[in-house]
Amino acid sequence: MPTPVDLLAERVRHDGARPLLTQYRDGARTELSAASFANWVDKTVNWLDEEDLTDLDGTGESLLAIELALTEPAHWMTFVWWMAAWQAGLPVTPVPAAEAAVRVGGPTITAGGAEFVIGCSLHPFAMPGPVAPGVLDFSDEVRPQPDVHQAAPVDPERPAWLDRRGEVTVAGLLDDLTPTTRVGLLTTPTDAWTALRQGLLSPLLGGGSAVLVSGTVSDAELATITRSEGIRSD
Repeated sequence: MPTPVDLLAERVRHDGARPLLTQYRDGARTELSAASFANWVDKTVNWLDEEDLTDLDGTGESLLAIELALTEPAHWMTFVWWMAAWQAGLPVTPVPAAEAAVRVGGPTITAGGAEFVIGCSLHPFAMPGPVAPGVLDFSDEVRPQPDVHQAAPVDPERPAWLDRRGEVTVAGLLDDLTPTTRVGLLTTPTDAWTALRQGLLSPLLGGGSAVLVSGTVSDAELATITRSEGIRSD
């Protein structure tokens, strides 16, 4: 059974230029091909490696608390952090955790609670933004990193996801998942697990694409997005 990291690598090799994710937020549209998304993942893994946080041999398992998922579960930056963690051999949680080595949040996250605290600007083109004292800006830290990370195999039975339901292994991330073979629409509010599965893993498994709509949009705006992106309801 392939892992999410395997699926992304396969998509990049065979269909890297086609859109994987299209983000709508605050009136802006951001489109990421599989290759572009993988590039951000690789840069993020290289940052984790630079900070000695990667754990491909299974000795440490530093936990990443992706608190960004509480407010932006269906945002491409949230998805980048999920995938980067697994490529680095690290488990994640979508909620604050006292044992986390890294906390990742939005532009208003404050320092403390982990050795590294990352603020994501949520800018459509991932430009840097203001962050609180003691917080690292995602774009400033990750953008200068090398574009490629040579992913190594990760044990599919290692922990990948921790939340109130318990622990999910790397292999378990894809359990009972329905592949998306065409363009699908995911709107918020939704929970982090649903957003991950429907917005990222399902398209990777089926060769499809996801349109992610964050924030508040009117019915008319949603109808316009649906038409312009060629989303079918049947």
